[in-house]
Amino acid sequence: MKLFTICLFVFYISHVGVQALVIPHHRSGRSDAISHLGSRILDSYNSTKQWFRRKVWGREDVPNMRCNGVENFCTRSYGNITFIGSHNFFAVSKNPLVLSANQNVDVIDQLNLGVRLLQGQVHLEGDKMKLCHTHCVGKLLYDGGLLVDQLRKVKTWLDAHPQEVLTFIFTNPDRVDLRKYWKPQFVDSGLESMMYRPHSGSTHRDSWPTLGELISSGRRVIAFLDYRANTTEVDYLLPEFDNIWETPFSITEAQTLETCKVHRVNGNPVSR
Repeated sequence: MKLFTICLFVFYISHVGVQALVIPHHRSGRSDAISHLGSRILDSYNSTKQWFRRKVWGREDVPNMRCNGVENFCTRSYGNITFIGSHNFFAVSKNPLVLSANQNVDVIDQLNLGVRLLQGQVHLEGDKMKLCHTHCVGKLLYDGGLLVDQLRKVKTWLDAHPQEVLTFIFTNPDRVDLRKYWKPQFVDSGLESMMYRPHSGSTHRDSWPTLGELISSGRRVIAFLDYRANTTEVDYLLPEFDNIWETPFSITEAQTLETCKVHRVNGNPVSR
């Protein structure tokens, strides 16, 4: 499987928790009363915290949460985790003569193998949004079919894996209209209610939520678009280069990738 790599230059954000003070249980009535009072205070605090998170932030804690398979990831910022990515995730073929194929297994198998970032190139063919390698005309290069069909597959997988956070990076070389063509793909696939919506189109490095917060909120799918993204039109299609930056395409060795050299970005990458 070929991998697609970007550098997310984002740091930790604070995660507020509670640490319980355990009062030893003794036989004396006074100690019992203190222990009971402490327990009542802690229960009251946790109930208030859950109410606040549910009513104000629209999320609540989930017991025994394992975010993307790892418990410690639940308190780690989305921007401080390295995700395995799949370049042109739809371009699947085991035939060596299909030169435009990028993957050997379909999107469900990729997700089951641990891929958590799906990249794809989307073109408008007639009135259909299709996943194609370079272009769809004449099917000279890879034609991956309708975008909405692939999104439905991903939605089905996400429904079966409720503690997973997933990222999309889509290219929009045809500068296709967001409201007319892009938004219906997410509505019709059922993914729209799962999309993360930040307060603005460009998220500061200290403002990304943790994976646990994304999962608890129910909005655990993040989507970036390279061209024509405008969050005043569709608030969950985020401008890629206002938030992240890519390494050069020419990198072929892991040692070179470690430098994380800046290639495509808008503005100063240090502020990402």
